[in-house]
Amino acid sequence: MTKKFVNALSKDGTAAGRSRFLLPAIDGSAQFEEIGTGKRYDMGYVVYTGKELSPDDVAKKCTIEDSHLDALRRLIDSYLSEIAKFKVGNVVAIDHNADGQVRLRLISQMPKAKAGPKLP
Repeated sequence: MTKKFVNALSKDGTAAGRSRFLLPAIDGSAQFEEIGTGKRYDMGYVVYTGKELSPDDVAKKCTIEDSHLDALRRLIDSYLSEIAKFKVGNVVAIDHNADGQVRLRLISQMPKAKAGPKLP
């Protein structure tokens, strides 16, 4: 489906560490949830995974009750379709998350850069 996914940003808006992947909150709020920890984020940035991702691949990483599995797969399918529309490095937020459909919106072309050392 796509080789891109959304990763967490640090508190200061710079790119966070690797493998802090985000999914839309299952409760329908306009936030992301980090896979594994459940920590909430308002924004994330698109990263290249190097592997083609399908809704089933992503669903396997989630801990959710079997009764919600079909809704989760629909949500992930919509999410992966939206991610494919953006470029690697784009900062995105959830614009809409209802009825298993996710819409992302562009916030910035890239995350904030970390301040480097001052050169003489």
